[in-house]
Amino acid sequence: MAEQEFEIKRNDREPSLRIRLVNADKTAFDLTGYTLPVFHMRQQGETVMKVNLPGVIESPATGGILRYDWAAGDTDTEGVFDAEFRLTSPASKQRTFPRKGQFHVRITPDIDDA
Repeated sequence: MAEQEFEIKRNDREPSLRIRLVNADKTAFDLTGYTLPVFHMRQQGETVMKVNLPGVIESPATGGILRYDWAAGDTDTEGVFDAEFRLTSPASKQRTFPRKGQFHVRITPDIDDA
């Protein structure tokens, strides 16, 4: 998966964050049999997780799409956040996406924020 960035306004809860995982040949990564997706997000430079909550594998799993539906308080802080999904593989082993680095979530202020 190439580095990706998702942008959302402060305190917004839509749209949901959706990440499409791809193989080296650009085909969708097959998530069939993977379970327990957890979305992790922390502000860059921090060690404390801002979000550590369940995500979703969208149907069909062969499409390779992971989704996180924002909860209250998830987007209340402006800044750039590192994010990743951690899942359990069909072999009951932990696997983290993306495999290298993280993708980024940018939370920007509303025009009326002072």
